[in-house]
Amino acid sequence: MGRIAIAFTQADRAQVDEGSTGSTTGAPIVRQEPSVPVRPTSSLRARLLGALTVGVLLAAGLAGPVGVALASSADAVVTPALSQGRTATASSAQDRVYFPPSAAVDGSTGTRWSSAPSDDEWLQVDLGASASVTSVVLRWEAAYARGFKIQVSDDAVTWTTLYTTTTGTGGTQTLAVSGSGRYVRMLGTARATGYGYSLWEMQVDGDWLPST
Repeated sequence: MGRIAIAFTQADRAQVDEGSTGSTTGAPIVRQEPSVPVRPTSSLRARLLGALTVGVLLAAGLAGPVGVALASSADAVVTPALSQGRTATASSAQDRVYFPPSAAVDGSTGTRWSSAPSDDEWLQVDLGASASVTSVVLRWEAAYARGFKIQVSDDAVTWTTLYTTTTGTGGTQTLAVSGSGRYVRMLGTARATGYGYSLWEMQVDGDWLPST
């Protein structure tokens, strides 16, 4: 059986996507199943060699944990986003008590980072080790970036740009990227409002690279 990806969205719904690489005996089962909660911003992936049961608990209106993924295979592997709970830093913060950089990588859409009101601001996360980065999800508050870049670095000094735009839309932006590094940052270049930049979450997904 192929890979099953379960993505929890801010709208309290679950989307199940099956990328099968061989024959299957049937589609995954989605059903209500109370169990250990998982925050809605988590990205979960399970590699299954045996039968699969996927259970998702939906709790509309809750700002906190809303779902759980269950796999019957003993080989199932479930991983959070690479960025979740890692060290985040920023060029500035509107208020480092209420809107710190760490709030953008804590797995909660109830906390956020907000920058000072200028165009040249950034938020970066130290993944702790080098990783192949395949996706960056930005969950903007109303104060979003019209222009920004997504960059990676091995040393937080020299940066490689993986994505750039001057027509940012705000809301939730899921960006497919390709690159590797230990540090990932959102570099703002143009604000869409008179305020700074404000992110509920900056979620980095991908795979860890072998240590050398």
